[in-house]
Amino acid sequence: KPGGPQLGKYDEERMDNPAGMAVAPDGRLWVAEQSSVPKRISIWDAATGKFIRAIYGATQYGGGGTIDPTDKSIFYYPHLVAPMEKAAMAFKLDWQTGENRLTHILMRTPMFGRQMAQSWNGFDAKTPASQEYKFNEFDLAFNNRNVPSPHLATTTGGHRYLFNRAYRADQPSHTIIWRWDAGTEDHAVPVAMVGYVNSMFSERGEGKIFDQADFKDAIRAAKEKHADASLFLWSDTNSDQKVQPEELQFYQEPGGHGGLFGSYLNSDLSFAAGKLSGGFFPAPTMDAKGVPTWDLSRVTSLGKIDEAEWNGQYGPPVLGREFTVVGAGGWDDHFSNPQGYRKDGSLAWTYRYYGQWQPAQFPGQLVAGAGSMGRIVRPAKGEAGDVWSTSCEKGAAYLMTADGLFLKTLGGDVRTTPLWRFPEAKRGMSVDGVSWEDECFLPSLNQTADGEIYVVTGKEHISITRLTGLETVRRQDWGTVTVTPAMLAGRPKTVSDMPQKQARKTLEVTLGDTSPVTDGKLNEWPATGAVGWAQIDDRTHATLWFTTNRIHGAFRTGDAKLLDNSAADPHFLFKKGGALDLCFSTKWNPGNLQENNPYRPGDCRLLIAKVNGKPTAVLYRPVDPLATKADECVFESPIGKEVFASVKDITSELEFAEDGAGNYEFSVPLATVLRVEFKDLGAQKWHEDKTVILGDLGIIRGNGVQNVQRLCWNSLDTWMTSDIPSEARWRSLNWGVLKLVKPSETK
Repeated sequence: KPGGPQLGKYDEERMDNPAGMAVAPDGRLWVAEQSSVPKRISIWDAATGKFIRAIYGATQYGGGGTIDPTDKSIFYYPHLVAPMEKAAMAFKLDWQTGENRLTHILMRTPMFGRQMAQSWNGFDAKTPASQEYKFNEFDLAFNNRNVPSPHLATTTGGHRYLFNRAYRADQPSHTIIWRWDAGTEDHAVPVAMVGYVNSMFSERGEGKIFDQADFKDAIRAAKEKHADASLFLWSDTNSDQKVQPEELQFYQEPGGHGGLFGSYLNSDLSFAAGKLSGGFFPAPTMDAKGVPTWDLSRVTSLGKIDEAEWNGQYGPPVLGREFTVVGAGGWDDHFSNPQGYRKDGSLAWTYRYYGQWQPAQFPGQLVAGAGSMGRIVRPAKGEAGDVWSTSCEKGAAYLMTADGLFLKTLGGDVRTTPLWRFPEAKRGMSVDGVSWEDECFLPSLNQTADGEIYVVTGKEHISITRLTGLETVRRQDWGTVTVTPAMLAGRPKTVSDMPQKQARKTLEVTLGDTSPVTDGKLNEWPATGAVGWAQIDDRTHATLWFTTNRIHGAFRTGDAKLLDNSAADPHFLFKKGGALDLCFSTKWNPGNLQENNPYRPGDCRLLIAKVNGKPTAVLYRPVDPLATKADECVFESPIGKEVFASVKDITSELEFAEDGAGNYEFSVPLATVLRVEFKDLGAQKWHEDKTVILGDLGIIRGNGVQNVQRLCWNSLDTWMTSDIPSEARWRSLNWGVLKLVKPSETK
């Protein structure tokens, strides 16, 4: 059959952009197809050309997918995490056998000669231009790569609707509603849209919703007539899949804080969006073709943001029977606290969200929020009532009742929980107590018509799991706690929990002619807790000892498998398991606030691990006047790039020993690592005693095949473990001071 990209009913017997072929000994032809919609390898009979089967995957980075709430045999998978081509696919699930097959490609944006796939940040001008491949004649507002992919479904009035949710603050905040009536429509068609007025057009004419729309000039004129409006709604009243100005409505929300990005649709297409003070849009009326139109005179308030809680990071509001839940959005260390509002708009509860700098320290602690996982669900039995969920950037998710009670952590923090690694997958097996991994961006909570509740999760896989146990939830009456004015007398009105702040600590490092024996016993080193030991975490301490020609180090970790690593390429020692992690900079200017950023000659990082049981040491230098082009190493991902002048395996110069109980000892040549003579070590023109350098001591934790956590004595900028260039780079501004002292000078 003719090949090429498809839209509508999917035909497995058509190839799309075959890029590699191999014939197996059994006469089967294996074809790797270079496409994201879908990603697949197809298998054919080489002699007859008959299609045999296809293997689909892997997933997009971050996973994704939802189950249709009214027909659990339909699974929706969006392709949406990068500004390349966007798409939505439908799979048919066989719940008896566990099999699935792709049946429809519901929507997809044009492909500009696959040019977009060359660059994460957009159009790659270096790639030869080619004609754009368009799949339909929809308005360009729905035919560009900024269109969000639909991945949630609801059915009402005899029609099935698909829509997108703004699952992160860096994703499109407008919601497009598509109609897909299986049996009469091979693919989805846009029928409505909700968005922010300030997202309609951009100054540069590219990247916003209507920059390329067919009637963009008329739409812009309509927008200018409603200069005070904050939201717009579009309904395709003439069913031509084009946005005309007369089909737009504009809405001005009441003032005040409380901006919300995105929206969730209820089963009747009512939804919440915009500010809480003007954010509930009741169910629309439908025309004969199922096109919804909302009556803006019926919009009501959901609540009012507490100014003390507001930090500008609130996510889409999720509507329950008695409560509306908002919050759980954010990035880096800015996370909004989830809040629940009663139907009268009053604040009922708030629950604290913590940043991602460290794992949860107690049960029920919410860390690194990444947004709601879907609509509220309600177990058929038990006393939980409405249940809401929010995911975590570090591989966990949290279940709470809509009235603010914590229920359970699903998955687990990647830094402290075993990873999702099983010898084989068996239907019905328990997957409790394993991490979903950091940057599992798109887990979802789903409830089907039979009342069952499912969680779809996976970072580089898609797994449908059944959630059980909610039926056992029972509520207890703990009585009443009365707080009197006398109990509060003398106490502050607010209690502040100060966040961690990057500082520059000082560590005394022994400088002497004699040296400890590298035997792993550590009996020649001071006891843990004495001056000179750096505490990396509660379990790990480290110290250094400089002699005339070598740098000695000792680590007490209590973990005999800490350094297990599988890096076939030593350049990636920091990605493939655990390691000792040391950083040094011989030159330091405290008056330069951008210290070593960019890097300076002399900056280096030393990693020591056991690769398949063999001690291995690798030295990283971003700047190296002595390096050749052959020494250069490039660390690159879709979101960044770091070029190191040299990355060298110095295992031949490493002395290493361990005791089998998590104590490690090593030494490396001073001249190899610091490239400075011993007599000049620590010399800083500005410093009176000329005996200080910059540095840090740390560890990388892993499971033997990948890293899961990085910790340092001084630097707090260690949370990223899911992007290669981010993990390779450093800022010596975050390092501490290593003060070199003779043994007799140690305090």
